[in-house]
Amino acid sequence: MGNSTLDCMVFGRRAGIYSAEYVRKGVKIGKPGLKHVEKYLKMLKDAGINTERRSPILLPDYRGKAVLARMIDIF
Repeated sequence: MGNSTLDCMVFGRRAGIYSAEYVRKGVKIGKPGLKHVEKYLKMLKDAGINTERRSPILLPDYRGKAVLARMIDIF
């Protein structure tokens, strides 16, 4: 279940109405690409990680600047 679907289930009718309005206005879809994969492969190579494994070892950092500013170093 994606975040948008979950929002509609948690926030109900209001979220559904605004989601529908957003889609009706026209969602801009960018050109698909694989630059994120190239960046990921470079990160693996730079980190010296064996790429024969089939599951990811490095994951993208989805934290924003605001979250990082509040980060507590516990280790």
